[in-house]
Amino acid sequence: MITLKRLATAAVFFLPMFLFFYFGICMAGGMVAGARIALDHPGATNSVAQGGEAGREFVRNNLGMIVLGAFALSSAGSLALTFSGLFPWCGKPQVPQAPQVPQFPQTQ
Repeated sequence: MITLKRLATAAVFFLPMFLFFYFGICMAGGMVAGARIALDHPGATNSVAQGGEAGREFVRNNLGMIVLGAFALSSAGSLALTFSGLFPWCGKPQVPQAPQVPQFPQTQ
């Protein structure tokens, strides 16, 4: 039952993590591509438009790797979070220990 809870929690965490990594990789790659265009053409009057187009081209050209990377990161991350026992409902069940009876020395 605990494995089912962990897998269900991993499935729930997969989608937000996938979106986070997908958009993060797209933004970081687009930012780098736009910055390279701006550095290559320092005197351009429309550098913002050129940088935006370079970012879109980066995403179009690398979409398969971006999706694959986001899928791998989010699946590994969600499984690691849930199977580590970080969440209370995904941890091992606590077995209560019996109270220890104090041992008194015998007097004669």
